[in-house]
Amino acid sequence: MAYGVCSQCGSINKILTEEEYRNLGASYDPGGLLENHDEKILRLYLSVDKRRAELESVSLKLPARGISSPPLRLLDIGCGMGGYLLAGRELGFDVYGVEPSESHSYIGRQVFGLPITTAYFDKSKFDPASFDLVVLSHVIEHIFDPAEFMIDVAQVLKPNGVILVLTPNAGSTLAAISGSVWSMLAPVDHVTMMTPDSLRALTPSGFAFSVRTDENLWEPAVVLLQALRNRFRSRRLASSVAAQPEPAVGSKNSFRGTIAVINSNVAARSLLSLLSLPMWLADRAIGRAHCLVAQYRKPNLPAAVRLL
Repeated sequence: MAYGVCSQCGSINKILTEEEYRNLGASYDPGGLLENHDEKILRLYLSVDKRRAELESVSLKLPARGISSPPLRLLDIGCGMGGYLLAGRELGFDVYGVEPSESHSYIGRQVFGLPITTAYFDKSKFDPASFDLVVLSHVIEHIFDPAEFMIDVAQVLKPNGVILVLTPNAGSTLAAISGSVWSMLAPVDHVTMMTPDSLRALTPSGFAFSVRTDENLWEPAVVLLQALRNRFRSRRLASSVAAQPEPAVGSKNSFRGTIAVINSNVAARSLLSLLSLPMWLADRAIGRAHCLVAQYRKPNLPAAVRLL
């Protein structure tokens, strides 16, 4: 299937009907390969320490709690095996996750004892205004209608609460260099690749919006090496008479698995970081790093409304 680029916000959108979207297969489900690893290896795979730092930064903007107050509530939509839930629980949040992958949610429940429901997000399953923080980590790019989805998510958020969105940056330097072989276009269910402007356009009415870009120190080298690999594969397919029509860069995304290998291999991480350093510094300077990190803060209710 082909992608189109929005002339107004620069987002990259897969061209397909809603029926075609519903028939797409999921590209992320490595759980069966991981369920026999111990908790330490899984924590590295899930980057729990980094996620804890992200949540600590967001929690400073949430309403303060007294000693006798109930804990802040965190909902992670598309929580995978529960990296943000683990980080949130360690920070004192009351956490809950929904995850459509049975193997992912199973690991979160069995290995870490996390309250994860195997399901897609459905606002009717939650009380309105019941969570202080909602996390959408690498979820929005899988959504056919992100604007409608954000409106639904906003309804389960408390006043002064925050929606935290992380997603690949279609406006990044790495996306521009990689072009049609950008690794983030490989998954069949990556249908909406965002830019800062397209995330801003998703802001629910009355919400405050902020966005920044971020990337791992080793990320530029990895993404460019994956683009070179994808370019080679596409040319090999094009030159093969027997090859059947298929997406030039394949249907699976190995980026998450790559992160796990790098996190557990100090030598590989050091070498890739050294190779990446010049571009990493440039991306930080111009705000065009590979990942978008956006926050949507719900307004507090007016005093007259609170008294009703």
